[in-house]
Amino acid sequence: MAMTVRDGDRVIVPIIDKPLPGSCTFLRLTGVPCPGCGMTRAFISFAHGRLGEAWKYNPAGFLFFGIVAFQIPYRIFQIFRIRRGLGEHHFARVDRWILLALVAILIVQWFFRVAWQLL
Repeated sequence: MAMTVRDGDRVIVPIIDKPLPGSCTFLRLTGVPCPGCGMTRAFISFAHGRLGEAWKYNPAGFLFFGIVAFQIPYRIFQIFRIRRGLGEHHFARVDRWILLALVAILIVQWFFRVAWQLL
């Protein structure tokens, strides 16, 4: 049982077979998608192997999906470290750079997306 995307942009909840409501306040107020618009649909499409659709919904979704998927082995690694009494492994410098890179990628892809819609 997994969520699906139907009719191009509706995210369907499997048990009740109903779409999730649109939730982007920025889009409702301005008519312009925010940098994160389409991320849920991109994740769902990516998980179903529909990479072209995922890219269309939000190109930054590929990177974010990878980071979320990386959390599984990373957290297992952390559990093993803690159980051995080694404590957590921290990526303080890397975390900061990853966060900055993610924000930059979101903004850049958003700029190109909005510019493309205006053309």
